[in-house]
Amino acid sequence: MPIRFCERPLVRQNAKMSPISATILHKYLDVLYVNVRNEMKASLHQQFDLVLDGWTSNERHFVAIMAVYNDPALEGVLEPDLALDGASQCLTRRFVLLAFCPMADVEDLCAQSLVDLIAIADTLSTFDRPWEAVLFMTGVNCSVNQSIGSGEGALSVIGCASHRFNLAMKAILDDHAFLLDQITTLMKHLHAGQP
Repeated sequence: MPIRFCERPLVRQNAKMSPISATILHKYLDVLYVNVRNEMKASLHQQFDLVLDGWTSNERHFVAIMAVYNDPALEGVLEPDLALDGASQCLTRRFVLLAFCPMADVEDLCAQSLVDLIAIADTLSTFDRPWEAVLFMTGVNCSVNQSIGSGEGALSVIGCASHRFNLAMKAILDDHAFLLDQITTLMKHLHAGQP
């Protein structure tokens, strides 16, 4: 939504607060940004994990960069969800949104363009954290993002667990391709009700 939205007559007519100009709104958004950034900078741990997550909405592509770390201050604050397995819950894990970026060039989604687009290093410098503060990085399609983990000063570990599991299973099952084809054919016949 454009900042000038606040100056539209219909918006002013339906708003309960006093009219505000786009200039004043922009000024207060800048002040809010600085205050929130400084608060996050002060509370962000010295070492953390980075999580990259992307999605599409109305044909626009976005990427979020989140810091994930264990925060002992949350100990005993959150109640476990009894519907979930207790071993899978980490109630002291904190997810902090560091950056939210629209992706400009969706035709080139290679790792280097991803690094350039979301400017991970710039995001880290905004919070006064060096690359060494990142313990590891997790994201979707990490297999195509190899340059993040292979350049100078690269992270030592990068990966997508589900994708690695899929690749491992494919490598194991390649030796049994003929048997798998027979099973697939049999299952198709059984599903169709053919003898």
